[in-house]
Amino acid sequence: MAPPVVPDLPIRLAELGQGNAVNFFEYAILTEKFGFVLDVEAPYRYPETLDIEYSYRAQGKFEYSQFVHKSGLALVQCIGGTDGFLWCDNRPFIAAPTRRGTGGLSGGEYPMAPVAPKQTKQEEATSLRKQLEEFCKDAEALNKFYEEKTPPLPDPLAKKKDKVVVGEAAAGSQSGVEAIAEGKEVGMDQ
Repeated sequence: MAPPVVPDLPIRLAELGQGNAVNFFEYAILTEKFGFVLDVEAPYRYPETLDIEYSYRAQGKFEYSQFVHKSGLALVQCIGGTDGFLWCDNRPFIAAPTRRGTGGLSGGEYPMAPVAPKQTKQEEATSLRKQLEEFCKDAEALNKFYEEKTPPLPDPLAKKKDKVVVGEAAAGSQSGVEAIAEGKEVGMDQ
């Protein structure tokens, strides 16, 4: 199921001081619902005037933004829309020996993780992938999530309160600069 089309999403996000509306809901699913963090941002998310180069990566560019799970078990690239995500188990991490008491979702770092305890790292990665797949197939859960994540419409009354117009102040009253410093509205016709 594709995320909802919210025509004024960029305006809603700007009101909250948040950035890019492209793949907003997909990023929220990964970061807020499943514990992923951004690893590498897709080139199209940067202004064309910027040439992004990662010193620790080969010259090849990522077509999609890549996320890594907090546990290190998986990497996911966000395609978006009905195409969803590209999943890759983090095989070097999964194959590495685990120190006693650390690592994995069932270890001490993630005591509230929704995974059965005493699984191997591979089993944990598989379980995490299945949870993401099931969530993305559940239209009711997705709709609820989209509703929760859709920012509210901007309040036009709040904008009026914050509006400051610089002009001449009325005779015997504060100057425009003094009124602005105190957060008062000063109009041209005062």
